[in-house]
Amino acid sequence: MKLTETLSRSRKWDFSIFLTILLVVAVVTILSMQQIEKITQKTLKNSLETVIQTAQGGLHLWARNVETEVMGWAQSPELQKITIQLLNIQNKTNSHFQRKLLKEYRNLLGIIMHRDDHVGALLIAPDGKQIASMYDGRLGKSEFAQASSEAVNQALSGKTLISQPFLVQSVSDEINEKLQPVILSLSPVRDTNQKIIAVFAIILNPERDFTDILRLGRIGATGETYAFSKEGRFITPSRFESYLIATNRMKLGESSILSVGVYDPKENDLTRIVQLAMKGFSGVEVVPYSDYRGVPVVGAWIWDEKLHLGIVTELDADEAYKPLRVTKKLVFSMLGVALLGALIGIALLWKSRNSVEKAVSMRDEFISIASHELRTPLTAIRLSLEMIPRLIEKHIPEDIKNRVQHKSQIGLNQVDRLDRLIEDLLDVSRIRVAKFSIEKKEITLSDHVREIGERHREALKKMGSDLKIDIPEQISGMFDPSRIEQVVANLLTNAIRYGNGKPVTLSLSKGENMASLQVIDQGIGISSADQKRIFARFERAVPEGKHGGLGLGLYITKSIVEAHGGTIRVDSQVGQGTTFTVDLPLT
Repeated sequence: MKLTETLSRSRKWDFSIFLTILLVVAVVTILSMQQIEKITQKTLKNSLETVIQTAQGGLHLWARNVETEVMGWAQSPELQKITIQLLNIQNKTNSHFQRKLLKEYRNLLGIIMHRDDHVGALLIAPDGKQIASMYDGRLGKSEFAQASSEAVNQALSGKTLISQPFLVQSVSDEINEKLQPVILSLSPVRDTNQKIIAVFAIILNPERDFTDILRLGRIGATGETYAFSKEGRFITPSRFESYLIATNRMKLGESSILSVGVYDPKENDLTRIVQLAMKGFSGVEVVPYSDYRGVPVVGAWIWDEKLHLGIVTELDADEAYKPLRVTKKLVFSMLGVALLGALIGIALLWKSRNSVEKAVSMRDEFISIASHELRTPLTAIRLSLEMIPRLIEKHIPEDIKNRVQHKSQIGLNQVDRLDRLIEDLLDVSRIRVAKFSIEKKEITLSDHVREIGERHREALKKMGSDLKIDIPEQISGMFDPSRIEQVVANLLTNAIRYGNGKPVTLSLSKGENMASLQVIDQGIGISSADQKRIFARFERAVPEGKHGGLGLGLYITKSIVEAHGGTIRVDSQVGQGTTFTVDLPLT
C-alpha cells in the first residue's frame, strides 16, 4: 500500500490518538506529582528531624560544658577555703575580714565572669542565703534559692545540675524593678571531710548562652527553633516577638522568655505540638498545623528529660511547600502548552493534509528517480563485468585487450558516479558532536589510571591479552577524573579490538611539569596513511564491518586531551603493533 493511501486512511484516527495520548499524559502527570509530593514530604521530614536532633545535641553539649565548669570551680581548694571562712563569719556582716574574703572571691571568679561573659556567681548557704556574690546588694538574700528551690536542694544533696529558667530582679546592685530571666548552673561545695557545706552557682543568661544554640537550628526564611518550660512558656526568645507585641501578648521592651505561653490563638490553649511534648511524646508533622501565631506550619518536637524542657522546630507551611507548588505549576503549565501545541498541530495537520500528501508524492518520486539513478550505473557495471568472462574464453588478440580496457574503464566511471551519488545522500545526514567542558580538580593521576586499567584487565583477558601496568611513581595534578577515564578507556578499548590477543602495556611516567601516558599493543598496527586521519570524526583504520564502532573514540580522546592543554600522538607500523602517547600538563 502506498504511503499516500495510508495517510488518507489514518486521517480519521488522528483525534482518537490525540485523546489517548492526552489521557496517558494526564495519568502519568498525576502519578508523577503524587510521587514528587511524597518525596518532598520525606525530604522535609528528614530535614526537621535533623534540625531537632542537632539542636538537642547542641544543648546537651552546652549543658555538659557548663556543668563541668561549675563542678571544677566548686571543687577548687581556693573556693573551698573561702566558703569555709565565709560560713564561719556568716552573721558578721560588713566586717573587715568578710570584705577581704569577698574581694578574694571576686578576684578568683572574675576570670570566668570576664572570659565567658556570665551574669554572676553565687555561694548559697544551706539555709538558702547568699554568702558570696559578685555584687554586695545580693548578699544575705535568698531570692535565688527560693526561685529555684528544687535545683538548690538537689545540689545540696550532691548533684551538679542546671536549673530551669526563672525570673529575678536585676542581678547587679543597680535598682531595677524589671525582671530578668536567668539559669543557674549549680554544684555542691564540700569541706575537707567531703561534707556538703554550700552550693556554688554560676548565673547564666538564657537569652545569650541558651538561645544562640537553638538559633543555629533555623531552616528557611520563616524557620524557628525554640524551647519551652514544663508550664508551656517560652524559655528562649520568640523569633516573632513583633507579632506578640502587635497582638498584646507581651509589652514593648519586654522579653518573651517566661512571660509568654506557647498558645494557639485560634484554640486559646497551648498548641497541639506543645501539649504532645509536655506529655512526653516526640514526633514530626509535615501536615500543616497551627502554631502560636495561628499560622499553618510543619515541625518536629521533643521533650528532653535531662534538661526538663521541650524543643520545637517549625517552618511556615507556605515556605515548606513552595518548591512543590512551583513544580506543580510548572508541570501543569508545560502540559497545557503541550496540549495546546498538539491541538494546533492537529488542526494544521488536517488543514495541510493535501500538502502533506503532495509532499509525500514528491518524495516518492525523488526516491524513484534516485533509485533509478543508482540502479543504472550498477546495471552497466554488471553488464560490463559479465562480458569479461566471454572475452577471455577465446584467444585474446591485441584488439581484444583494448576492448577489455575500454569495458573496465566504463565500470570504473560508473563506480565513481555511484560513489558521488551516495556521498551526496550521506551529506544530508551528517551530524555534529556536541561541545563539552572539563572540570579540573587535584587528583592522584597514578592511582586513577591504575584503577581504570585494572577494570579493563578482564576484557583483555577474554581476548587472550595480558595487561601489564607500569606506573612506578605517584603522580598528582589538576585533571578532570571522568574525562581522563574516557581517554584511558578509549585507548584500552582500541587495544582490545586490534591487539590480536597479544600483551598490552599501560604505562604512566612523569617528566618536567608533564605526565606521559602510553598504551602499547602488539596488534595489527596502523598504516602511515591512516595515522593522519584516525583522530577525525567517523574515521576508521580498518574495513567497516570487521570491527564495531562509529569511529568517534579517538576523536573524543583527542578533544579531551587538548582541552587539558595536552597532546596525543600515535606510533605504529602495520603488523607490528601501535603505541598511543598522551602528554598532559600537571597544572
